[in-house]
Amino acid sequence: MNSVRINISLKDVVVVFIIEVAIIIGIAISFRGAIESNPYIFVLIVSVVMMVIMGGLIIIRKQAVRELGIVREKAIIYAIAGIPLGVVVFVLMGHITQSAAYTHLINKISIPAIILSLISIPTSIIGVSSVILVPIEEELLFRGMLYQVMRMRNNKRAVSIIVVSMLFAILHLNFTGEVIFRRFIYSCIITYVFERYRNLLICISFHSTINYLALLPMYTW
Repeated sequence: MNSVRINISLKDVVVVFIIEVAIIIGIAISFRGAIESNPYIFVLIVSVVMMVIMGGLIIIRKQAVRELGIVREKAIIYAIAGIPLGVVVFVLMGHITQSAAYTHLINKISIPAIILSLISIPTSIIGVSSVILVPIEEELLFRGMLYQVMRMRNNKRAVSIIVVSMLFAILHLNFTGEVIFRRFIYSCIITYVFERYRNLLICISFHSTINYLALLPMYTW
């Protein structure tokens, strides 16, 4: 990690994180009724706003995106590698926690449901927000920026992984305790993978796979 040049400071990342939390809380309070009827529009808006903010930060700090883990070499290989990793981790965590979504998915999964989901998710608000935009935004913030900044300041890998994963879980406080625990474990795993391979694409595809599998029960019957 010492060879990585990160122009973005810890203060920058903390400010971005606070802005995201403030936006989430502000929208949740101001548009509670609309969110309850269609929460994924809210998720989409937050993700777009945060990507614009982070893009502006990257430009202002003249940060090379390569140093954030956005690497073109072997891009397809890393992107594909995150998919089976996400499936394995999702199944293991679902089996351990026996979550309702996992149990429903295992009992009701079918080829037609998978086909329907693959057709519907990329063209729906819920799919675009949860399977595409959220993984890109959150991985760029937590792995690409926050984790690397912390590693530059703190040489203890385990400490950095735990702190980043705790903050990642905090961002999902609107979910149940069980979901927050799983998010923490997911984050620990994928942050370690990022430390090992220094490529954000494997993190994004892992995250997208987890979110896709979590949505898949919606398409089962």
